[in-house]
Amino acid sequence: MDDLWARLQGITPNPSDEDRQYITSNFLTVEEFCHGRRVLPAWIKTLMAQGTLPLPPYVLDGEPMIPSTYLSLMDAAGGVPEMHVAFRRRLRVAANDLDVLPLLGGEPGLDQQYADYLSGVYFICLIDPTPENIAIKEAAIHAIENLLATPRPDALDWAQSLRAWVRRLNSIERPFAPGDSLRFGKATSRQRYIDATMAAYPAVFASGC
Repeated sequence: MDDLWARLQGITPNPSDEDRQYITSNFLTVEEFCHGRRVLPAWIKTLMAQGTLPLPPYVLDGEPMIPSTYLSLMDAAGGVPEMHVAFRRRLRVAANDLDVLPLLGGEPGLDQQYADYLSGVYFICLIDPTPENIAIKEAAIHAIENLLATPRPDALDWAQSLRAWVRRLNSIERPFAPGDSLRFGKATSRQRYIDATMAAYPAVFASGC
């Protein structure tokens, strides 16, 4: 498994106690994940090393930590070889429905999005990183940015739209580990688009989010 360990370097290098608590509460070791499933830990780790299954979003003490939704794309696609085509097709449909395909880089960008999926990054931010949720996140961030660029908090339509998009993003995003902002060198998308927006416009979210 030397190839896998090499690929895991730099993922969660110095987790704090708070990071560990978050990760162990929300993610599973590969062995825990495989319990009761018809897959073996060695199989998952081998495909991680080969780059045909996603890298884990977190690593604790050398052990990959993955969510319960880790194989949802594979299960829906019917197998590992079918994942790439299924991902592209589903993301294309979802992105077109939400009018965000250009924001994802158009047709060529679908392959980059799949590479990002395999990097494990979407497992950090999304509860279930389906192609549909990836498109929703892109649409929500784009809408929130546009609304905040021309704030009209006293306008009912503006407030309703902002509240709806923030709530939609909130429904698919994870809380993030405390150290994720340091890991990425910037505030997380939750901090920037959910927490900061709600703090800036508390009256808009008075009914809760």
